[in-house]
Amino acid sequence: TTSVYTISTKQIGRHWLRLHLYPVKNSGYSLESAVFSVVANGITLLHGFSFSKLGKNYPLLKEYVIEVGGLSSRKLVLTLSPWEGSIAFINGIEVVSVPDRQFPSIAGPIPMGASLEIPTHVAFETAYRINMGGPLLTPKNDTLWRIWETDEPFLVNAASARNVSKDPSSIKYPAGVSVEIAPNWVYATAQEMADANVIDQKFNISWEFEVVEGFTYLIRMHFCDIVSVALNRLVFNVYINNQSALDSFDISSKTMALTAAYFIDFVTNVSTGSDRILVQIGPPNLRNLPPDAILNGLEIMKMSNPSDSLDG
Repeated sequence: TTSVYTISTKQIGRHWLRLHLYPVKNSGYSLESAVFSVVANGITLLHGFSFSKLGKNYPLLKEYVIEVGGLSSRKLVLTLSPWEGSIAFINGIEVVSVPDRQFPSIAGPIPMGASLEIPTHVAFETAYRINMGGPLLTPKNDTLWRIWETDEPFLVNAASARNVSKDPSSIKYPAGVSVEIAPNWVYATAQEMADANVIDQKFNISWEFEVVEGFTYLIRMHFCDIVSVALNRLVFNVYINNQSALDSFDISSKTMALTAAYFIDFVTNVSTGSDRILVQIGPPNLRNLPPDAILNGLEIMKMSNPSDSLDG
């Protein structure tokens, strides 16, 4: 039997939808072997999901961004459908409205080209949300109740980077960057090139993330120059999947200040046969400045496909 949860919202627009799943012990059913699908406002979130397929048995948080509005009026309709002979279950549901302009309407494609439009009906699933060079941030540290993981598990070569930090209260949010884009704790820490003062450094800092092939991903990079003593002293390149994303990028040319928050969005397609996103930062080839590069935060969000699905 299909179960439907209808959640009335105070406003239309995008909303965070967080699903909490854990196969608690049950004398009547084996939740671990349950197979079911979950749909929200016409977007397939989970298709044939089962803890038995994961091979892992710990609490799971799945975070999505779903549009409320249009045909659905001010309602978020969540439908759980068990597969034949099985059951469906959910342990907890969170719905939080997303501030205006939290997600972009356009983003730069990788490989570089004309900006791509991101319609409002496109849904997102959080793949990774990373606080570079800093601690785990829990919902207590985030006004939108987000979790920011540490970056060490994803560093390809830990010796290439060193973490740097500033007092979070020193972080400035220029016009166009809301405090809800990311907490000041994200901008107050970073990974910087290790031994950046060594002459003629040419290596990159690399992070590698496992993703689901065949989907397009929104990649948001958070920058804040917390290492320079003057403007225009930090210039570096950014690469996504070995393609140039930013060339000779100077954070201060965008913010006109040090310790000022900045973010930039990219979209990349992970083709069939590939299941990795590689993010790299490093010094430009032509330079008259000491080689250095930093990254403060990173978000990777899977985008729903033309079939309105985030799973299969």
